[in-house]
Amino acid sequence: MYRESIEKPKEFFAKMALENLDWFEKFSSVHNESFSGTKWFEGGKINVAHNCIDRHLKTNSEKIALIWEGDDPNKSQEISYKNCMKKFAG
Repeated sequence: MYRESIEKPKEFFAKMALENLDWFEKFSSVHNESFSGTKWFEGGKINVAHNCIDRHLKTNSEKIALIWEGDDPNKSQEISYKNCMKKFAG
């Protein structure tokens, strides 16, 4: 996997993005670099909340989505996908 990411980065990142994320509109290019900056997945439309929470609700709603740990490492909180939806849905 590492070798593929180094030898063929555009193909590797396109494959990872398509296999691991839900796209509402597929990107037209993986990576464009210019003097003014770098752009990733141009033309693509994605919903971060959907990819992080929503798509996991049907099959993994009770699984842990987040582990929150504050300043006191003895006090942590595990939050399921279902509870993320309840707490963070707008």
